[in-house]
Amino acid sequence: RRTAPVMPLPLGKGSGEGKEGVSNGVTFDNTVKITDLTTHVVHVNPRGNRVFVQVATDAGLVGTGEASHSGNDALCIAALKQMGASLVGKDPRWIEAHWQRLTRLASGRVERTALSAIEQALWHILGQSLNAPIHQLLGGAVREKNPPLRQHQSRRPRPLG
Repeated sequence: RRTAPVMPLPLGKGSGEGKEGVSNGVTFDNTVKITDLTTHVVHVNPRGNRVFVQVATDAGLVGTGEASHSGNDALCIAALKQMGASLVGKDPRWIEAHWQRLTRLASGRVERTALSAIEQALWHILGQSLNAPIHQLLGGAVREKNPPLRQHQSRRPRPLG
């Protein structure tokens, strides 16, 4: 039988900061830190790759984000690693604080793409820790059913002759 990892309860106003709490039957303490950030490149087609980032915590949770279509995968990976190094040892629940601090480093399209992927991964970690889907954390669903996503490959017209 698998047991749930010990995860911190997000603290808000009047939450009894520093105390342990229980959410969804899982005991939380207030200590979780980011331990690592790794990047993965998946070759999709000749037009480009998909770049993913994974943020790991000492509680065993791993959040995933996507940093594709920055225009320069190698530079985006370098930006992810630089930003990730500044997050190691920090609490992943402080999403807004991390975003505000990292925004100062994100001056261009590539850096903003990297920041977006890190933010996605942090929201993923928060959702896992609360046993809640991310859409609930961001305000809830807007429809009962979503149509399936279909990605089209656009083809440019070829010159005649």
